[in-house]
Amino acid sequence: MQEPDTSKADQASNFWGELSVQEFDAFGTMMEAQKIAFGPVAFQVARVARRLGIFEKLSEERCAPRSIASLATATGLSDYALEVLLRAAAAAGLVHCSGELYNLTAVGRLIQADPLTQVNMDFIHDICFKPLFRLEESITAGQPSGLGELGDWATIYEGLSHLPPGPQQSWLAYDHLYSDSAFPSAQAIVYASGFKALLDVGGNTGRWLRLCVKRDAQRRYGLFDLPSQISLARQNLAELPQAAQVVYHEGNILDRDCPLPEGYDVLWMSQFLDCFGPADVVAILGKAYKALAPGGRLFVLEVFCDNQDNEVADFVVNMSSPYFTCVANGKSGFHALKAFREFVDASGFSIAHVYEGLGLGHTLLDLRKRDA
Repeated sequence: MQEPDTSKADQASNFWGELSVQEFDAFGTMMEAQKIAFGPVAFQVARVARRLGIFEKLSEERCAPRSIASLATATGLSDYALEVLLRAAAAAGLVHCSGELYNLTAVGRLIQADPLTQVNMDFIHDICFKPLFRLEESITAGQPSGLGELGDWATIYEGLSHLPPGPQQSWLAYDHLYSDSAFPSAQAIVYASGFKALLDVGGNTGRWLRLCVKRDAQRRYGLFDLPSQISLARQNLAELPQAAQVVYHEGNILDRDCPLPEGYDVLWMSQFLDCFGPADVVAILGKAYKALAPGGRLFVLEVFCDNQDNEVADFVVNMSSPYFTCVANGKSGFHALKAFREFVDASGFSIAHVYEGLGLGHTLLDLRKRDA
């Protein structure tokens, strides 16, 4: 009979003997490690408890504690299902158990009611959860190996219009929540430039241009993107009477033989350049430089991983980068502002102004041609 392998158990017991209490809080450190080890379980327990209405029922009647029997009646779930979810939720710090009564903790209330948390969770579940099984392969190969879980495309952007309704809505909600938070402040700055014609490069679903044509229909607007994204933008702008004045330019920004259209005195890129690696960013900025006449300006609205003003924003931004590696295109992510300045210098632009703290963590760069 084969002897059991006790090496890992021995290593674990030796681990504690090798480190003193002065070096670290042993229990707290082990607890944090287990939170990571069981992180996917806690995530799915929280998501399922919210979707099945358990957290909603616990938030009613001024969050008064409720029993398993009461929740079973309110949700239609079995006692067993509720016990499994609530015990795990209690271990994860989402609910508090006192005797046979449960109520939401502060964290549980956020998961139930906070739009930012809900959008992030839906995005991770619908877009990232299965693809992240292929993260190691994506990291080593430099390819979005996890994208195959969603569809047969070279990048996620080519497949957005073909995603099933649920995942597509989760992706758009994630993208829009962050950009929408920064758009009002950014729009005021861009319009103060007094531009006559604006081209939205990488306009995606046309959300920015929708705000623009509603604000001022007397100026000229254009949108440059992949054909599939142009289709989405047309649909989203079609209902506006002013939308007829938007000119659509189909093209692939990475195609060396596809220049950006000229005739616009302002170019706009929102949450666009984080979709590309450093070399491609420099090339795209170079195309923008060539498309602009002297005096033209390029406004870049981005989330920079080294320019966040609080711990929560810093955590969210840096935990989002594996999505770009595993799902989006395999080589991009939220750039550092320090590195982005070097991209700008290499392209021929100079940074005239840096506007920080827009929305949920955006920075707006006002770029000018050096020959202007």
